[in-house]
This record gives sequence, C-alpha cells and structure tokens, in this order.
Amino acid sequence: MSKKTKLEPAIEMTPTLQELMDRLSSEEIETGILKQRSSSPELLEPWTLEATKTIIEEAILAQSVSEMLSRARAESELSLQEAGNELGVTRGRIFQLEQPDANLELKTLVRYAHSLGYDLELRLEPKEVGKSRIITRL
Repeated sequence: MSKKTKLEPAIEMTPTLQELMDRLSSEEIETGILKQRSSSPELLEPWTLEATKTIIEEAILAQSVSEMLSRARAESELSLQEAGNELGVTRGRIFQLEQPDANLELKTLVRYAHSLGYDLELRLEPKEVGKSRIITRL
C-alpha cells in the first residue's frame, strides 16, 4: 500500500495568489472549473477563469524571476550585503529585489543582473506559425 502525501506548491503563495486560493473551493482547484457566484452586487466575485489564469501565470513568473536572481547572486558568491555594495543599495533592498512580489522594473532587473556579472536576455516566442522569434540581450 502506498501512503498518500500532500504535495507542496511549486511556487510561493503571494498574498494575491493566496487570496485567490482562499476564494476557490477544493473542487474548483482540482478541476479548474469555477462555479457560478452570487449575482448580488455586494457578493459578486470578480474572479473569472481568465483572471485566475492570469494571476497564476504572474505568480509563477514572479517566483521564477525571484529564484533566478537568488541563484545568480549565490553563483556570484555574494552575500546580500556584498550584492548591495555592488549595486549601490542596502542589503535590505537586495532582499526585496529577490522576493516574488518585488514587481521589478525592467531597468532594475537589468542593473541587478549586470551587477552580478550577468546579461539579461529578453526573448519573444511567437504563438503563431510564420512569426519569427525575437531576442535581445540587455
């Protein structure tokens, strides 16, 4: 007999994602099918399947960027303080930059990557046949 184990989420539960998960029933989470909510204006929930998908995609993106920055700093063998010195900010700001809810501007991401000895590559992948991939190194 195999023992059932609870799977841990692959991404950090940001406040927005946690709020979304709290609004969904376990059946909705398992099936991905959202139930009709009350039509009363004060009870109407703004979550649609598309909004849910967007929130989850944004959470995964934020977690990925966060992990990438932390890994780059670790591979550069820099502490938070040392990375802060390289970028000209405090160790607390470096800690903030590496959090999934940092909401970084592209220029900040590029500056931090450069300070760790990395370039940033931005790639647009076409969703349709006939379009070209576009890549730029920042």
